[in-house]
Amino acid sequence: MWVSPRTPATETWQVLKDLEISSATVLRAREFGRAGGRALIDAFDLSSLRELYGGLIDQYEPLVQRIAQGQVSAREALVARTAVMGTWRSFPALDPDLPDELLPEDWPRHAARQVFTEVYNGLGPLAVIRVRQILATSAPGLADQARHLTTAEVLSAVAPAGR
Repeated sequence: MWVSPRTPATETWQVLKDLEISSATVLRAREFGRAGGRALIDAFDLSSLRELYGGLIDQYEPLVQRIAQGQVSAREALVARTAVMGTWRSFPALDPDLPDELLPEDWPRHAARQVFTEVYNGLGPLAVIRVRQILATSAPGLADQARHLTTAEVLSAVAPAGR
């Protein structure tokens, strides 16, 4: 059973085909409001999630400005890039990834993703300098091999084109 707020029937059939499942039933449903009933969206703790996204924005948006102004050291870049990545990695377990049309108009997920992307990508070149400095003290031959990836490169490695 697969329950999702989206209707990916075509994608679902492709997954079933890839898994060589030849006999399956795919059902889709639509919620209709009813007097006195609660909306399905109320099953999710969106207020706490909003606070978490807002916290990421509040914490890292000033850093975006400092990156643009060249005011971040290599040491700070490595620490901050590692921290923002750790924070961002917690969201898939917390966010039900509801479609935008079901969420409030001012939902902060896209703004938080933008801040994360700017910080992660913006700090990459500086962070790799610090990693190379650290490696040079214990494994000089490896220092030149260190490199950073952008969010686009990470996504393409995780979900190759065509998938």
